Amino acid sequence: MVGQGVRNIGVVMVLAWLPACEADTLGPDPNAPIQTDRLTYVATYEQGEGTYRTYSFTLITHFANPTPDPIYLERCSPTSPRPIFGVPLLNPALESAYSLPAACLGHHNPIRVAPGETRTDTLRITGPYAFDGVSGAPLGYLEGRYRILFPRSCEDRLNCPLNQPPYLSNAFEITRLQ
Repeated sequence: MVGQGVRNIGVVMVLAWLPACEADTLGPDPNAPIQTDRLTYVATYEQGEGTYRTYSFTLITHFANPTPDPIYLERCSPTSPRPIFGVPLLNPALESAYSLPAACLGHHNPIRVAPGETRTDTLRITGPYAFDGVSGAPLGYLEGRYRILFPRSCEDRLNCPLNQPPYLSNAFEITRLQ
């Protein structure tokens, strides 16, 4: 259950940092290091039948490093081109259907973002990742207000401070095309 443990750590980190953000409105957030390419996204049918349908959309992020020091982002494998990401709802009491449980390799090769650099990532967001075993209902919400989060890392992962808050994006809305 490595994936569940990693997912729970991300959820705990988000729960600790999102309560002050619940009332955030949609729009660019000058204080957010991650900016999304749009403020609203429409998740469209991807596959499955009945209650076991999945939906997806593409989201582009721009992560800026305004600091004088390099910033490091977690990635799942040593050569993955994208950072690990989560898609939590603004309301921390609700579970997102888009947050993928991660089961990643242990490695010492985070993504480095140089001072003044902005990196752009194109993310394919799909959900739900789980369904109720009895009713078949999707687990988590497919519509609402969300953020993207990138877990922090450091150059020497063995000496990373514990419980670093994740980097968060501006708020955006997801609707679903039935």
